[in-house]
Amino acid sequence: MNEEKDHIETLIAKLITNQISDEDRAEVENWCKQSAANQQLYDQYKKLYEIDKDYFIEPDLGLDINSEWKQFQSKITGAKTVEMVPTSTTNWFKVAAAVLLILASTYVVYNFLFKDELILHQTANAKQEFILPDNSKITLYANSSISYSSEFGEKDRAVNLEGEAFFDVERNETQPFVISTGKVRITVLGTSFNVSSTDSHTEVIVSTGLVSLSSNSSAKELQLSAGDAGMLSTNGELIQYKNEDPNFNSWKTGLIQFESTSLKKAIEDLNKVYNSSISISDQVTATCEVTATFDNQPLDSVLKVLTSTLDLTIEQNGQDIEITKAGC
Repeated sequence: MNEEKDHIETLIAKLITNQISDEDRAEVENWCKQSAANQQLYDQYKKLYEIDKDYFIEPDLGLDINSEWKQFQSKITGAKTVEMVPTSTTNWFKVAAAVLLILASTYVVYNFLFKDELILHQTANAKQEFILPDNSKITLYANSSISYSSEFGEKDRAVNLEGEAFFDVERNETQPFVISTGKVRITVLGTSFNVSSTDSHTEVIVSTGLVSLSSNSSAKELQLSAGDAGMLSTNGELIQYKNEDPNFNSWKTGLIQFESTSLKKAIEDLNKVYNSSISISDQVTATCEVTATFDNQPLDSVLKVLTSTLDLTIEQNGQDIEITKAGC
């Protein structure tokens, strides 16, 4: 893990100081896209360099590099040096000094210069609930993440979301709760709602209270109340509509309700709730419908009920489950 961290920090240093190849540049860009935490760390390194870049002027050949280097090192406690091969003898000091500054230890960067440390919560293959400093509750869906400053609640209540989460926000009239995800911003005072965000899709469904949904690229804003839903379309348009999906937050509650629901839609819901891999063979008729209610029952029990009700034939290979026949 440390080797990986050192590697990416070296590439970041090369990128910020313009000493990088196209291949390494692409690696850093892909790393930044992996999470909000990665992007914020890169931004902070870049900001740190921008703050002090005027110090790193190109020296003339008569400069006492060793003396200047020691003087610079004395400014930061806990700094870490990363070896780099200089591209020329005249710019070695500028590159090396910049790298030393940029790659100061995490403690120095975050606590000495950036006291608002990033706090990150991530989930793997299961949902998880977190309580924020203001007592707001957030349930993160599988493979999702949320990040916020350690100063959350002092000046603002701002979080970044990747993936899906259900929010139960503690009301605060003087300090709105702001969620940034994808290309939209969601602003509330105190309410409960579900947010689902992917690269091409962002949807908000409100359970209680009022939610403001806005796009980063326009001045338009939607006001959503309980039962409303809003989304940002692929062409950047904000759309408001009534939520007609009773299972929009079943992944959180465990309560699943089907009322003359197509088998295809039912399986989509089950896959989301149980994070499973159930598929339907092309041979199964599209007219199959499901009417049933399941309340936090294990997937095996749910499948047994469906098998009995719809006369299903199910084949399982490891984690993959396929419905190959149906009597409906």
